[in-house]
Amino acid sequence: MAAYLYLEKGTDVRAVKTERATPGLIVDYNEKGKPVGLEIVSQMKVNTSQINKVLRSLSISTVSDTELAPLKVVQHGAHSLYGMHMRRIKAMYSRE
Repeated sequence: MAAYLYLEKGTDVRAVKTERATPGLIVDYNEKGKPVGLEIVSQMKVNTSQINKVLRSLSISTVSDTELAPLKVVQHGAHSLYGMHMRRIKAMYSRE
């Protein structure tokens, strides 16, 4: 599951170019070459300091752990769902 951090006000901003910043982070740019969003495609592997490193490299103000709290909830939920799924698979095979 991916998450998106809008760097421009409004969600109607269109990206015309994407660039991989780091593993798990993709920067979207508008037609003028200005960064408009940060796609977090690998939430389990990305932390706040990595996101802030990319934001600083783009001369954009950094974010706090509090601002990224919803992302942490999704990460935890994904771990929980994965764990439940794996327990179900294990239970199915152990019944045979």
